[in-house]
Amino acid sequence: MFDKFIDSTFFNQKLTHQNKIQFQMLSIQLLKQIGNTSFYEIQLLDKIQIKAYITKQEIYNVATYYQDLNLSQQTSEDMNLAKIPIQGQIFLILNNIIDWRKVQINALLEIIEQGAQDEFQFLNRCLIKKMTEDIDELIQQAINFKSENKFINLQKDILLFYLYNQSQQYEISLKTILSIISQLEQNKKENNFLFYLFNCYVNSSTLLSLHGKRDEAIENLKKSNSLLTNIFQGEELSLYKQIVNINLANIKQDLFEFTEAQDILNQCLRDMAEIQDKFPYKSQRLIAQIHNNLSTSYQQEGDEKLDKSLEHSLISLQMNEAYFGNQYNSEIAKNLMNISSIYKDLQMFDQAISYSLKAEEIFQKLNDKENLPICLGMIASIYQDEDIADYQKALEYSQKCVASLEKYGKKNTIDFAIALHSLSRILHSLGQFEESLKKCSQALLLFQEMNEEQGQTQSFELISKIYKSLNNLDLAIDNLYDAIQIRQKLDKDNPTEELLLDYQDIALMWEEKGDTQESNYYISKAKKLEKLLKIQEN
Repeated sequence: MFDKFIDSTFFNQKLTHQNKIQFQMLSIQLLKQIGNTSFYEIQLLDKIQIKAYITKQEIYNVATYYQDLNLSQQTSEDMNLAKIPIQGQIFLILNNIIDWRKVQINALLEIIEQGAQDEFQFLNRCLIKKMTEDIDELIQQAINFKSENKFINLQKDILLFYLYNQSQQYEISLKTILSIISQLEQNKKENNFLFYLFNCYVNSSTLLSLHGKRDEAIENLKKSNSLLTNIFQGEELSLYKQIVNINLANIKQDLFEFTEAQDILNQCLRDMAEIQDKFPYKSQRLIAQIHNNLSTSYQQEGDEKLDKSLEHSLISLQMNEAYFGNQYNSEIAKNLMNISSIYKDLQMFDQAISYSLKAEEIFQKLNDKENLPICLGMIASIYQDEDIADYQKALEYSQKCVASLEKYGKKNTIDFAIALHSLSRILHSLGQFEESLKKCSQALLLFQEMNEEQGQTQSFELISKIYKSLNNLDLAIDNLYDAIQIRQKLDKDNPTEELLLDYQDIALMWEEKGDTQESNYYISKAKKLEKLLKIQEN
């Protein structure tokens, strides 16, 4: 079995006996470092450099081989893979899709050409194409793919869920995963499906929370928790409990229940301390994530907690750097970006720019379609801050952000609309009013198509400012009026300072037009709202 594995993995490379022994020894080390990575690179030490990419199931097969030979007793971390059918490994790969950075497309294609001859070849090809092709085409291919095997169709639906998520089609992504859950719940008695159901409950909770359905999200986390004892035991059970608790803390943060979220996460840290020796590598990744989430929670609480936020973010970065070493890694880049954001809030702009540029370099190297545009947009926002006000630099990075979203086929997303809006704001600051109006009108159209009311409000407000700069008070008033109508609806139960500013601005414009009656009407509304906001503050 081992020889067959060697041959298929190294695709016809002839290995000496010494090479095979070295490969065995390196694989033993590799087994200690499984973590959440989907594909692993092994480099032989005997002058030759042969790269192999192996799936978790193959790792498990090799681990079994080592156990049979009594060569290694250090494979217990991954013994839960025994409970998962071979076909199910594609789910693990997709579930950890962030680690595709380690895959060399051509090498993986060769393995698939030689190895996978059944219907799973389609799913594996989708995994590869996901990194390189237009995601809409992949979605259509997956929709058109048919099989009489219900298990394969389940894998296809799981793949579709991740593709929809990747393309930010969150509504259909949520519908897809809820449909998968319905299928899995009908097969609850089959142990092979329980691990899938557990993961789907956890993933669905994130999407439900994103859609404001926090009660349903918490309910699905409770369901995932109830499955744990049927799937895991001992320390492994404790490990997966922390995954559920981390997601619960995220929902509490979405509800602005920061203290409760932080209590949950700090308890997770204490629980992880008790089992980290048993799972050193998995624990390292999970503890890094907990510190990162604590950092986010403290940052969202406000300026008084920024020092704590920075402390946890730096710990998370340190742990990820220790785990991943010198390789380019998106987790490290995201840490750098988070730290940059905290330094920006602390008004420490040199540090903010330094960390964000390091993150950009890594995302560029990885060709990271998701995070590179976000990073470029963040750099633009730092240069745009009034304490720096380097609008030429801000323009440069904002244009790069828009270009990267266009390059990655995201012209019909909220991210693209936000990027256009930000670019418009910078152009307005530079006095390029016509170009600013063009970009903001494009953003507004996208926000309207996606029924994104907050984005529409901000676009109407910016268009109003642009028309005022162009000395067109009529259109400035019309657009600010449209913004006020939406903001009054959004702020009905929780009035905001933004609505107060809109009332004050439109009052000034009516005064400038000489319409005292309209001006006084909005001045009156502004005074009432100002009193209400002071009462709320106290």
